Amino acid sequence: MTMLSGLGVQLLVARLAGVEGFGTWSLFMNIFLIFSTLSDWGTSLNGPQMMQLSGAETWISNARFWRMRLSWFSAIGMLLVIFIFYSTQASILLWGLPMVIFYGFMSDWYDRGIQRPDRVAYRQMTHGVTQLAGVAIVVWLKGSLSMALAIYAGIAALTFIIWHRRQLPEDSQPKNVSWLGTQFPVLLGWSAYFLSTNLPI
Repeated sequence: MTMLSGLGVQLLVARLAGVEGFGTWSLFMNIFLIFSTLSDWGTSLNGPQMMQLSGAETWISNARFWRMRLSWFSAIGMLLVIFIFYSTQASILLWGLPMVIFYGFMSDWYDRGIQRPDRVAYRQMTHGVTQLAGVAIVVWLKGSLSMALAIYAGIAALTFIIWHRRQLPEDSQPKNVSWLGTQFPVLLGWSAYFLSTNLPI
């Protein structure tokens, strides 16, 4: 369902914006993916496994604490990249900011760790189908690419917030900066893999 929704969105964007607009869409998606990878700091990759180990409550609490803050740092980095390298397309690309800012709320990693992949599936299906419907409405109304991307990003951010689990365990100890160092090799490996395939796009 999610994959078909994603394909449908791409077909609609291509119909709405043409070849040049589809290039902007591709740039929009890749900038978001780069900066959401930074804000995630490898948590989605190894989070479910780390939750099965002893002392998981502290790790989870630190993951939530740092991901929230890294999302803001990533959003600032995204702003700088857009205005330095893509200033002529800034009015469109800036619609990706809500997805990066609120990526810290995305709790799919946590739901997988507590053996609730059904929650992940429901979020992803809701996310995909609602985005498809939103972009379809923009195409039907003969709207702009900017409007389509605004709706696409807004829906993504909403699903991150709505599915966020506020009952994640809290750690009574101060948040540990060493968590960033522990996770850094995971981030580095994932980023190297991701950038080698997506950065040329």
